Amino acid sequence: MITQVARNELTAWLAAVSEESGVDLNQHADKLADQGLTKSVMYDVNDEEWGDIDIPLGHRIMIRIAASEIYLKAEKANLIDQASRLTQSRDKLTTQSSVDRAQLDKITADVAARESDISTATSSVMQGQQNLQQKQSMQSAADGNVSAAKSEIAQLMADIERAKTEKADALKRKEEAIMIAVQRGVSGGAPPVQQQPAAAAQPAYGQQQQQPPVQQYGQQPAYGQPAASPYGQQSPAAPPAAAPYIPPTAAPYVPPAAAPYNPPPAAVPASTPLEQQPWYFDTISRELCESKLGSGLDGDYMIRKSSRGQNSFSLSVRAAGGAAKHFKVEKAGAVWKLAQKNSDGQTFGSISDLVNFYLVNTASGVRLGRPVPKPGAPDTGGSSFMPAPGGRACWDGGCSGMPMAPDDRFCGGCGKQVHEIMKWAP
Repeated sequence: MITQVARNELTAWLAAVSEESGVDLNQHADKLADQGLTKSVMYDVNDEEWGDIDIPLGHRIMIRIAASEIYLKAEKANLIDQASRLTQSRDKLTTQSSVDRAQLDKITADVAARESDISTATSSVMQGQQNLQQKQSMQSAADGNVSAAKSEIAQLMADIERAKTEKADALKRKEEAIMIAVQRGVSGGAPPVQQQPAAAAQPAYGQQQQQPPVQQYGQQPAYGQPAASPYGQQSPAAPPAAAPYIPPTAAPYVPPAAAPYNPPPAAVPASTPLEQQPWYFDTISRELCESKLGSGLDGDYMIRKSSRGQNSFSLSVRAAGGAAKHFKVEKAGAVWKLAQKNSDGQTFGSISDLVNFYLVNTASGVRLGRPVPKPGAPDTGGSSFMPAPGGRACWDGGCSGMPMAPDDRFCGGCGKQVHEIMKWAP
């Protein structure tokens, strides 16, 4: 924590920078003060430390440039003061004897060097201002791209809604066509036949066409009537009967398989040395840590050394959705706790006690699940129990899990009962 005077000074400085840049940076005053950062030490914060402060990248760059300007202005004032003192010394030496001329020349050279440093510092300030303007232009371009992307998303959502409406209309027309086909199949009706002129009328469906009288052998037609021929006309073909509608057979309902039972993660014995804990990864880099968490499951975690000192560690956890969250673990006197940014007031006698606590409690909404598997180590499903030689291990479908305890009836990897899947190792 910083004093109220330092906090007020930080707030006033951020307000001045916000007014000059046109960006509200004063909203981050409390976050910077909670990290113990004042205006005078802001220039010494390195990239990794900035990464642990929840401030947008553009605002972070503006604050760092402003801090650099403060440092360079202070350095410039210091150099100007030194140059002034050197000039005064030179004036005094001018009145002295010629024996001191050599010393006067040396001081003159020093003044020139300081003036060169001032010129270099001034150029650095101007370059920093140009970089700030460039970053602001890039931020404006990025805001424009975000607006364009939002417009495209809105258009796609409208297209999706229109496609849903068209799909619903098509399904409705399909159902109506099916109902018509069902009705025709049940009533046995036939499609309508276009009406013919009276001279060429067709018989009704289901009735036989009236054949002309067949002249018997030796029979003469009546006077004035032409002889009838049995081959003169063909009976029109009756229209085919409509095929009955057979609705499609619905697929049998198959209920989803029940999720296997997974026992809760077991606590790790606090007496086990830190280097032998399954969740301790020593000096693994932040990038490799996030890569391992990204390929695992939500709740996967590890403890790794921090580059800040001997008693500084990081608790890295995969949160819901796959994002990696990093919590600083620091030693305060004889106890361990989460850093002030994420502190919930809990203190522990060891890092193992801290891990065991957050296996059943949440830290900023995140609960620990299983340790990140180490190369060559089997997945214990969150358990740190390692069976002794000749113990039991799960080999069901390639599962390499282990029971949560020697007398546990369930596998820590897939959750099935021991008598179903456990085998005695040779």
